Amino acid sequence: MNDPKQSLSGQIFKRVLSQISASIRIDTSPIDANPSGLLYVLRDDFLAFGMGTKVRKFLGIHASLRSQSIRSVLLQGELHSNALAAFAFLFRNFGYRVRSIGYTRDPKRNSANSILTKRHSHSSEQLSSRAEWKQKILRFSEETSVVTLDSKRFTDHTFVKDGIVKIGPVSAQEFRDPDFSESVLIPEYGLCRAALEGIDSLWEKIQISEFDRIVIDVGSGLTYLSALRFFQKRIPIYGVAIGLPKSKLLSWLDEQKKNLGLESLRIADDRILETEGGFGFGGNKIQILEYSKSFYRRTGIPVEPIYSARTLALTEARIQSGEWNGRTLYIHQGGLLNFLEPLS
Repeated sequence: MNDPKQSLSGQIFKRVLSQISASIRIDTSPIDANPSGLLYVLRDDFLAFGMGTKVRKFLGIHASLRSQSIRSVLLQGELHSNALAAFAFLFRNFGYRVRSIGYTRDPKRNSANSILTKRHSHSSEQLSSRAEWKQKILRFSEETSVVTLDSKRFTDHTFVKDGIVKIGPVSAQEFRDPDFSESVLIPEYGLCRAALEGIDSLWEKIQISEFDRIVIDVGSGLTYLSALRFFQKRIPIYGVAIGLPKSKLLSWLDEQKKNLGLESLRIADDRILETEGGFGFGGNKIQILEYSKSFYRRTGIPVEPIYSARTLALTEARIQSGEWNGRTLYIHQGGLLNFLEPLS
């Protein structure tokens, strides 16, 4: 008799692949205050239950691992993050053995993302701080000689083209399950060349002659750097800083360019924008929640208050003021799960 879990995984596998191969959907949102300006929203949030562009990053990594016949991964990151949840869900349903290491300041908090991560990990470990997580990764580095402190830079003798490194056999204390004796450590946020190239499946479908600019919210920076690399100078790419002030974000992006082999890529200072009311994740929480609701009522497009809503508010303000005329394309990358009703 067929295993219902395997059957469900097979259905998810087929659905994800069919969504990736399908045409992209772009919705239009007219701006009343500026008849010369149009906002278009590319709905990548439809992918895999709202996981969005992270599906494309995953598929880039999956293609690289498959070519090396690797079927076991070690995931890492903030326990409530979209990235960790999406990767745990996707790797598990694509047939990988999954171990996850997540850090969180609030060990009692249950979020949709944390539940998804735990349920789709064969083995999971929860750490109380980012500092403790770094020490854990450092121990892996000392025992296996493959990963440095920040989990994204690789030593010269272990760096490979796609930015993925293999963890050699380690102590039984670290890996009690023999199925994890040889795994691949996936960098936090999926920051590697394979994921970067996986996003090309999105850019290839955009007819840039139909738009005057593209706007992307910048979290880890991978999607933004991927767009710059793919489009080069063919269309202006604007990034909106979320979580970091502009100066720190520019430094972060410069660091990631080196890690990803994109040293020659130029980031124009005037195309990294800051949202009003601060750059932290928690600033103006009530106002941005109201904006999220208002945008949904006007357009029928759900947006989360951390990335999408802040970027769209800035984008609409620029169009309304007349600073941006013509056709502006916003890339909606998904990530709505954590904004479901609180889970007990």
